[in-house]
Amino acid sequence: METCRLNRSHVRLGVSLPGNIFDDAGHLLLSEGYVPDNQEQIDQLLARGLYVEISVYESCFKAMSADEMAALENKFDPFL
Repeated sequence: METCRLNRSHVRLGVSLPGNIFDDAGHLLLSEGYVPDNQEQIDQLLARGLYVEISVYESCFKAMSADEMAALENKFDPFL
């Protein structure tokens, strides 16, 4: 299985994950649809390394431009 590493702009509070998430050794960490509920959890997972299958990455993230990714990162959500 070929994977691609996710970064901070790919994982957001209150937004479900688009696919299964693996660590750098290929072990399943989180299942598709999981919704991260606190920033500390996201920070710990990012430090460990979050990887998703290439097909999921290409269908969900590759089509986004750098400007769109930055806009998502900076979007304020008063409900979080």
